[in-house]
Amino acid sequence: MRTPAEVMSRQHHDRWQVVSRDVERLARGDGQLIVGPWLSELGFEVLYWIPFVTWLQRRFELAPERLVVVSRGGVSGWYRALGGTYLDLLDGFTEDEFRHHTEERWQSVGGQKQMAFGPFDREALRRVGLDVDRHGRGVLHPSLMYNLFRGFWRGRDPIASVIQRTAYDRLRAPDWPELVARLPDGEFFAVKFYARPSFPDSLENRAVVRRVVERLAERAPVALLQTGLQLDDHREFTTSPAASGHEIFCPLQGVPADRNLEAQSAILGRASAFFGTYGGFSYLSPAYGVPSFAYYSVPEHFLRSHLAVARRAATQLGSSITLVDARSSPALAIAGL
Repeated sequence: MRTPAEVMSRQHHDRWQVVSRDVERLARGDGQLIVGPWLSELGFEVLYWIPFVTWLQRRFELAPERLVVVSRGGVSGWYRALGGTYLDLLDGFTEDEFRHHTEERWQSVGGQKQMAFGPFDREALRRVGLDVDRHGRGVLHPSLMYNLFRGFWRGRDPIASVIQRTAYDRLRAPDWPELVARLPDGEFFAVKFYARPSFPDSLENRAVVRRVVERLAERAPVALLQTGLQLDDHREFTTSPAASGHEIFCPLQGVPADRNLEAQSAILGRASAFFGTYGGFSYLSPAYGVPSFAYYSVPEHFLRSHLAVARRAATQLGSSITLVDARSSPALAIAGL
């Protein structure tokens, strides 16, 4: 009789066979190959989806000129290594429309994960000028990745099931002369705290955020990556720190929704370090070679499996991610402050 681990190994193998057949079929075509649309969390996009698609392209020799990548927020730079064309969903939706459709999809499918090609996927592609049938033929859809890696996220497959089918490349900070001109010369810190289950909006966490910003500003200027946008369920912490020796500034004022992630990447990629909520942005900064200090206060609400992958990826990219428990009195010291 096989052990549970051997059974899961067979299940993972079977899922990979399905993915492999689908990608081989797509690779045999000669028309456009749609990558996306990406409608889920930033963290999964950075940590799993883009590295997975990058690996698939190399494994199956997908021609760059065939690829049409669909995501949101001006993140063409994240996909630069793939080549091809980038289309932005926020060119086809207003901010309110996108949020409304996203919330409807979450309620319909019970979460953010794109486990299947659904009506909103098709509508999103239609909004950016891409017409596909209801089955999503000709689409390299995120459901392939979600279904393949779910065994790892559930603690049933080893980390090798992810590492063997992902490829991590260092990103280059986007060129945005007008925005970069707002940044200080020399060292500065990028800060982005937002509420999520592992770091909820509480008086205690607000006090931690304020102290972190104040302590950082004693050393160097601080760029607060506050957009004022509400495109998902993450609400930003707004901070009003006390006066300090260095500037605390918000360089994202006036940045449009369809370029908000591009703008944040342009700043993040030039920062000396990132400090913020443990989650998507704490995974993004190491991709630019920027060390990340990621805060949490409710450990039950994040998966250690994600952290293990994030740390491996950061090491590969010559960077690091340090997890900081905001409940601990020496939390600021742990973060090197």
